[in-house]
Amino acid sequence: DQEIFGGRGAVSFLVLPIQVQGQWWGVLGFENCERVYAWQADDIRLLRTAAAMIGAFIGRKRAEEALAKSEQQLRLLAENTLDGIWQMDMDLRFTYVNPAVTHTFGYTTEEWIGSNLRDHVDAEELDKIYSLDVNYETANFARAVIKPTITLPKYMSIVTKLLLAFGLIFEL
Repeated sequence: DQEIFGGRGAVSFLVLPIQVQGQWWGVLGFENCERVYAWQADDIRLLRTAAAMIGAFIGRKRAEEALAKSEQQLRLLAENTLDGIWQMDMDLRFTYVNPAVTHTFGYTTEEWIGSNLRDHVDAEELDKIYSLDVNYETANFARAVIKPTITLPKYMSIVTKLLLAFGLIFEL
């Protein structure tokens, strides 16, 4: 430390580690070039908090970048697969459909987005969907990729089954 700070005329210095997600990342250094200073416990505690906040900020930025990259990869996959992928909100309104859905059912993206499941399934079918007994087997089936060759009512039933089974909102 003296080699780093001493050459700059520092007579007192404090060096605190910056950790990002539990790993050493660097240091936060403070120096006094005018007088010898005995760093007080409150000073050290405050500056340690600053170092921790810097580490947390860097960690959050890294996580945001990783999330953005993952979302980009998922969107690329969703936009180019032959399997239908969609997202619905808790009111059963479509908020996303991939090109395979529009190709399979003939509606444009604009016609899908904002439409409700009720717009695509008759009332009797909707009642059947809501009366499904959701269990572990249903949950495992719901995780499977649904092929776009299934007829519209069955296809939509499985979507609703997913929502009922998990309360899932798929975000891409």
